[in-house]
Amino acid sequence: MQRRVIALLSSLLGLTVSVHDEQLSIRIPCQAKVEPGLQYRKISWYKVKEESDGLIGLVIKDLHTHETVLYKFANQSYEVGDDYSLLLPEFSEKDCGHYRCTLWPPLDHYIQDGDYEFYQFGCSKPPLQSKTVTGEKTRTSVNNIPLFLIISGVLAFANVVIIYLSWRRITWNKKAKQVYFCESLKRDSVNCSDDISKSCSV
Repeated sequence: MQRRVIALLSSLLGLTVSVHDEQLSIRIPCQAKVEPGLQYRKISWYKVKEESDGLIGLVIKDLHTHETVLYKFANQSYEVGDDYSLLLPEFSEKDCGHYRCTLWPPLDHYIQDGDYEFYQFGCSKPPLQSKTVTGEKTRTSVNNIPLFLIISGVLAFANVVIIYLSWRRITWNKKAKQVYFCESLKRDSVNCSDDISKSCSV
């Protein structure tokens, strides 16, 4: 009778439900792309925060020694199945959410991530506003590249104009001082040296 109830739950909820030591466990599948024949070193499971892209560590399993270690903030005794799925021994509404598994391969291979949205048993799925906003930000940053180049060009041109005007002002000040000096010499009827006379006559 118990197995029939388990099979019925599985078909209705789209989840794999298994019995381990006569305890009901909910199995969340790992959606990471597995490379055939590759022996992964470890697997870790996280829960993605709804309000941000932050990760809450749940469990990590060494696939060589089969040792399982819970993260500090894990709120229950999570296990990892032979098929890399996350086993939840108990279920409550707070367990609903966005999960991520990460497969850690040997050197010279890519780390594989997989996400799974677990909103079953009457859990309300949050609106996708955060994902939409993230996409908008990404597109905006890409589209702002030409605008950034235009602003950089305008600023560079403004710097050239400022440098030119400063140079003109310094040159004008030198000429003004020279004219004032020559006029004061002529007014005082002082005999100028040849160099000063030449500069005054310019």
